[in-house]
Amino acid sequence: MTISTLAKQCGAEAERYRQTGQSDETSCFELFRRALVDRDEAAWRALYVQYQSLVARWVSAHAAAFALDKALEDFVNEAFARMWQYGVKPETAEKLDGLGKCLSYLKKCAWSSVEDHRRWQDKDALAKGETLDNWREQDAPASSPEDQVERDAFLAELRRALEETIQSSQERLVAEESWVYGQTPRQIQARYPETFANVGVVSQTKRNILKRLRRKLNADVQQSV
Repeated sequence: MTISTLAKQCGAEAERYRQTGQSDETSCFELFRRALVDRDEAAWRALYVQYQSLVARWVSAHAAAFALDKALEDFVNEAFARMWQYGVKPETAEKLDGLGKCLSYLKKCAWSSVEDHRRWQDKDALAKGETLDNWREQDAPASSPEDQVERDAFLAELRRALEETIQSSQERLVAEESWVYGQTPRQIQARYPETFANVGVVSQTKRNILKRLRRKLNADVQQSV
């Protein structure tokens, strides 16, 4: 069956569900399967057309309590981008074995885009030279559902070691942007041009932190043996 035919059937079934509460989810799920498993870009575009208004409602509902300086359309696009980035992973795609699970995952992507942006707006503790005590674990961004547990464990160890490793407010800023918010050196320099003259300065700062951090962690391991 062609993508065009699937898309029309999916739209018709979605409308039938809105009117009667009943539908056949086969065509909509097949679009998700082709997009995530087969990585069919035409199927992905059809999904965007079909569900962009639904994702916009999810974003609006979740962002209602926040004053966010970002357009609704940008959040919608980011939600689909996250779904595409993480949902195509084999270990994730195989778990999305029904339309309900696919939509639930897309909703998580939409909400995490809102949460990440809220944290980005609110975070300024390290830029003001405050201590790592102000790094709240619940404020670590959930860039993907799969990464959250690993990120929390990493942050718990990093909080302890970095306080003894970092030597300046500039290093604190690079550490937070890199390992808490997942920013690249280029993104960090673009956001803080008054602090970092070029990308090379950010990269060198990051390398300096890593060298000292590795020595610190290795020393801790040796002491625990």
